[in-house]
Amino acid sequence: MMIWLTLVSMVSALTTPTNAKVGELSKRTGCQWNLHQMNLAMLQADVALSSYVYPPVNFYPTNVTSASSPGLDLLALLLFEGNVPPECFVCPGSGNKAGSMSNVAEWTDYILVSVPWNQPGGTGAVVWSSADNIPWIICPPINHKDKGGYVLDADQSTRWRDAAGIERTISNACSLALAGRARVTVSKSLTERSKGRYKTAP
Repeated sequence: MMIWLTLVSMVSALTTPTNAKVGELSKRTGCQWNLHQMNLAMLQADVALSSYVYPPVNFYPTNVTSASSPGLDLLALLLFEGNVPPECFVCPGSGNKAGSMSNVAEWTDYILVSVPWNQPGGTGAVVWSSADNIPWIICPPINHKDKGGYVLDADQSTRWRDAAGIERTISNACSLALAGRARVTVSKSLTERSKGRYKTAP
């Protein structure tokens, strides 16, 4: 009996770390899938609306009819015709549950970066540049035990970045927001969970 218990204890000790790693990997995969789904939804909305705002380029047609005014409002595209289910706004790593889509901006686990218009003389020029290299959607490290997070980049790819890289990305986005070149949307829930570390800007 003692031998059996010893064997069970050893197997349990060996498999527990593996199970934890598999669980974390599953959460990361779910997070990446959410960003992928949101990217597809924004592309579909942009085509349906003929808004020419996603993915952004440096110059748009002057006769843009956008769902988002002014500029590229990611949330407006994400909410268009209910293309994205509420669950996609929750990172599996956070342990949170989806709320009502009517107030998704108050509970989503993701940080959204939007682009304002700058149309002097109606030229359609945008103050954002690809050189800014700021992702559209950021999953902060707090959702992944402060190990890192996924981003939906300007080239529509999703990438994992370590915690330091994500924090730099968020800081850069906020700096652009303060300069009037972007708008960073952080939910009330995320601001509270991070104890004020992440805030909407400007």
